[in-house]
Amino acid sequence: LREDHSLIVTMEENVKSGGFGEQVMTYYGSRLHSPAVRIVAIEDKFVPHGSVEDLMHQQQMDSASVTERILRWKKNNRKVLSNYRNSYNAEMRQEIQE
Repeated sequence: LREDHSLIVTMEENVKSGGFGEQVMTYYGSRLHSPAVRIVAIEDKFVPHGSVEDLMHQQQMDSASVTERILRWKKNNRKVLSNYRNSYNAEMRQEIQE
């Protein structure tokens, strides 16, 4: 996945802390040129009782919220990659000139 993707999103109906998403983040975090990893999961805090639909919306895990978050992450990730490439290219041009 890391060669073909710049963003990996994991989603789980469980707490973020110690979950699948953190394992994926740990795996890719230890490698160079890895995709960004974002986790959609329940925050490790008290969640009040309610219907599944209400709770998913409160945790931003309903389809509309997840779609919005992923689109925002993709947009931000493109900016980061562009800045990284521009910086890298400038460094390479400077090395060639020296």
